[in-house]
Amino acid sequence: MKLTSGGIFLKMILPLLAICYSTAFSQQYGLGFHGNEKNSDLRTSLILGDKKNISSNNDFEIDFKVKTDSHDNNFYGYIFRLIDADDNNIDLIFRSSTFQLIIDQQNFDLSDKSKIPIETEKWNNLKLKVDLISSEVCFYVNEVLLVKTKSTSKLANDFTLYFGQSHHPGFSYKDVAAMTVKDIKISSEGKLRHHWPLDQVSGSLTTDKKGNLNGKVLNPKWVRRKNFTWELVLDRDFDGIITTSYNSSENKLHLFSAFNHFLYNLEESSSNIETYKGEIPKITFGDTGISLKDKNGFVRVNKHQLFIYNTQERNFLPKVPEPDTLTEYWHHNTYIFPEDTAIATIGGYGMFKYKNSFQKYSLQTGIWEDLNMKGDIPAPRYLAGFGNSKGASTSYYIGGYGSDSGDQLITPKNYYDFYKIDWLNNSVSKVYTLPEPSEPFVFANNLILQESKERFLGIIFNQLKHNSELQLVQGSLLKPELIEIGEKLPFLFNDVRSTVNLFYNEIDKKLFLVLTLHDINLNSTNVKVYQISAPEETEAESPFAYIYLIPIFIIGLLIFLRIYFRRRNKVIPTLAATPSGSIDKEPIKQKELLISEQKSSVILFGEFQIINQNGKDLTRALSPLLKEIFVYILMHSLRWNKGVSTSKLDEMFWYDKSKASARNNRAVNIRKLKSVLEEVDGVSLIKKTGNLEIEYDESLACIDYAKFLKIALFESENTKDQIDQLSKIVQRGTLLPNQDFEWLDSFKSETSNKIIDKYLLYAETLSLTKDNAKEHIEIANNIFLFDPLDEIAMSMKCRAQHILGKHTLAKETYEKFIINYESLFNEKFGKTYQEILEE
Repeated sequence: MKLTSGGIFLKMILPLLAICYSTAFSQQYGLGFHGNEKNSDLRTSLILGDKKNISSNNDFEIDFKVKTDSHDNNFYGYIFRLIDADDNNIDLIFRSSTFQLIIDQQNFDLSDKSKIPIETEKWNNLKLKVDLISSEVCFYVNEVLLVKTKSTSKLANDFTLYFGQSHHPGFSYKDVAAMTVKDIKISSEGKLRHHWPLDQVSGSLTTDKKGNLNGKVLNPKWVRRKNFTWELVLDRDFDGIITTSYNSSENKLHLFSAFNHFLYNLEESSSNIETYKGEIPKITFGDTGISLKDKNGFVRVNKHQLFIYNTQERNFLPKVPEPDTLTEYWHHNTYIFPEDTAIATIGGYGMFKYKNSFQKYSLQTGIWEDLNMKGDIPAPRYLAGFGNSKGASTSYYIGGYGSDSGDQLITPKNYYDFYKIDWLNNSVSKVYTLPEPSEPFVFANNLILQESKERFLGIIFNQLKHNSELQLVQGSLLKPELIEIGEKLPFLFNDVRSTVNLFYNEIDKKLFLVLTLHDINLNSTNVKVYQISAPEETEAESPFAYIYLIPIFIIGLLIFLRIYFRRRNKVIPTLAATPSGSIDKEPIKQKELLISEQKSSVILFGEFQIINQNGKDLTRALSPLLKEIFVYILMHSLRWNKGVSTSKLDEMFWYDKSKASARNNRAVNIRKLKSVLEEVDGVSLIKKTGNLEIEYDESLACIDYAKFLKIALFESENTKDQIDQLSKIVQRGTLLPNQDFEWLDSFKSETSNKIIDKYLLYAETLSLTKDNAKEHIEIANNIFLFDPLDEIAMSMKCRAQHILGKHTLAKETYEKFIINYESLFNEKFGKTYQEILEE
């Protein structure tokens, strides 16, 4: 068979797409269930087969993974309830660290039958097999058959499946096991029919990857969310220069400033400040914090000095003198020998020179020496990543920026090589080199090793940009692989005046990101601390994604599309295709954007943006969490005109924290949000009648969602001027299409319905003629943005294209509509093409 150009291209890229797709599941994922620890209104429910039952033939098999929580309230609760079309049910219950299966009112207690005890906090693979011909039911735990029985009731072919809480009439219950579920698969006659990975970050719908039968979720707790978004826990300014260290055994961050010792408890989100006694220590640039087992302090490499903080004396020993020269070892890496016997430093930058020296300070003798390392010595550099094995005799060293000669003026460059350091033998061996990326990056100072899986976690960023972004990555200890994890975090990089450190607490399984930025004009240092749940070492079940191949794929796709459309001799329109699948031959005119040159602008339709009155884009000034908080308060303020209570904010964003911790987190984020909005004329965060509310002045600021509300909800008439204003709003896209917050679904649904209703009511006032046929097409295209299967819009567009003589396009619009319709609803569309034209 002869391949077309499109077929050849697809044949080339499908292996790459397969690699990228397979790696999408290498991160921790699943749906967490709020159980009996929450009140009944907040417990989680996953409904599969709600509007349309799950159908099977002669048999079916339900296979999924579950991990139960170990807290005190989790002693009893439902895992799932299966209800068939004849109201027969099968229940699986978690009770006292084991399972109970209930069939036909018969209780199968599995506590004595399990060959291997069910382990909480670990994944267990459960499988239910039902033979509908013989009524045989089999239940497996971790591939071990525990129940084999026959149902006295004849089970039906169709059923609904409830995980967690059930609200099914006659079969409701509120007892829910606190658990996490993932990879629900349903097979029939040996073929996979449905697969719900439960790998989302947010949302109240879960996608069926195999059978197009999406599930509904109430009160979800998505696992990937806590591994996806960095949470800001501290944002504070300190006078002068500071140095930081993290003590993992205490889970405390030590910040030594010019005037005091600031101790931050990361577990409790609490702080304590100690003012120095006696002479103020002269902390300067390049002083690098260290944490020993029972001591904290910092090292000054260029002077070969170590300063340890004495908690009783509330000062350093020895005294910290005024430095007479700048350091020559900015952004070096530090290694602490086992049992705190010595400290070693690697690399650094200063005096226009990059370093690759290994220096050692003995805590027993007080002597500094240069180590003569053997093997593959790295080129001089700074801004490299460094991590230690648990045994502490082996370290790993990756990336950085420097030059082969060490001279800053002679061909400086980024390095992507990865080294293994053996401290017992003072040797270095190169393991691999990462492929050259499309955009350069360096590493934060620390790597977190996951040795059981031969991986590491690190932070990368482009050091050539001031407005840079931090990205959590996972790499291999053996081969050149790297994947990105979670969202990017905006970051201001100012070379030697900023630091990035990544820390890990093994007990809480959390990563902490500590950022410092010194303002030379104010002589103050801003410290930000973020946290995120660490990806579990046992989660990865697929190969790593080759992120370096993505640019190649994109370039190849663009080249292919250019050649393809040239050969077809078609113009690619600005908006390539309507959701119905058809492309109009004439280019679509670019409409004016809502961004005002005179006013501040907050854009929610299409890509989220905040632009102030001077045209400055402040979007990146908001972290992902801060963005969600802002949008949450803004939309409630505009839609309901009453803002949000502080207790509601705490419940929404810090439900897993104590009241004190939630209050502290809220205060930090609200202060930061107010700081950003101070740059935006006409938009401010205020407290009104006890609620936090976004207040805006229409004469100074433009908010597209407010304009939408005015047109679609608060004005009853449907004039052409209104429709034109509405089109200017929606031409940017739907409401926050890239945000999948659970609470946002109701706003999106209302917005879509109101916009469609507005267009359809206006369209009813227009008779279809050649003169206004293009307006009909534009209205239909705008409706398709919100509902690709709106029948009236399809009919309107087909008839308008037909009256303009575009018969082929009209037929394509109809055919692609019915393909999508039949794919989604699994039934034939009820009208022929000719019937549509005759309406």
